[in-house]
Amino acid sequence: MGFGDFDMTTNQINDTANTQNGDVYKVFNSVLNTIPMFFDSFPRAIMIVKGSDSAPHFIEQCKLMCQRKCEDICLKSHRRIKIYQGYVDKNYEILSITFKFYGGVDLESQIIIEDYVLGRRYDAVLLSRNIN
Repeated sequence: MGFGDFDMTTNQINDTANTQNGDVYKVFNSVLNTIPMFFDSFPRAIMIVKGSDSAPHFIEQCKLMCQRKCEDICLKSHRRIKIYQGYVDKNYEILSITFKFYGGVDLESQIIIEDYVLGRRYDAVLLSRNIN
């Protein structure tokens, strides 16, 4: 699954767009509302959540247009995964009744997976439905 702004000129979805039109919570809630529907259709699946602003091509593009003149670390990268992870951390107790969470750390283009630790920074969050 992917979310982004639809570009009618190219007929493509841009998942790196930052329109700043004030609908961030509406979009975030739309993303969250798709998760239970996904697991209703695929109860044994594992979902991986990553932010498109964590991808190497985002960081390369950002550096080309950077007004902050970021050198080593792109200050605009990883914002989306931080938002997702903050939501999981804040609501972990209630969410863990329904879902099992894992944290993913990107090491040389491989995701190393571990049991989710509240407050630890991850490059990806993985989740599956608890099946009893």
